[in-house]
Amino acid sequence: MAGPLVVISAADPVLRDSILFLLASEKITGIAFPDLETAFASNHAKAAICAIIDDSVIEGDVAAFTPQLVHFGKPMVFLTSDIARMSPLPLVVPLTKPFLGRPLVAMIRAIIVSDSLRSNT
Repeated sequence: MAGPLVVISAADPVLRDSILFLLASEKITGIAFPDLETAFASNHAKAAICAIIDDSVIEGDVAAFTPQLVHFGKPMVFLTSDIARMSPLPLVVPLTKPFLGRPLVAMIRAIIVSDSLRSNT
């Protein structure tokens, strides 16, 4: 595996593949899952620097998934078309779809830098 590891959870396989391609082009390793439970239960989640979560994997109220998000304990980028849907949570940064390219890479790079600074202290 080359570069930092990012766990991706999105129901749409095309979106998963697009995010994987985007990250690979930036030398960031991504592992994608079709649902949140599988993503967070994987061994990759333990090794990941952060997660990218599409709102398609959150059915119904986001509050019902809050314990899983908090338990992950690492930064998460939440991809959503409805910013109002996301309640403020620690470590969760919402990003509005559909314009994901540069903003998503910038967020992941900032998380990598932040993690690197924490690791060096």
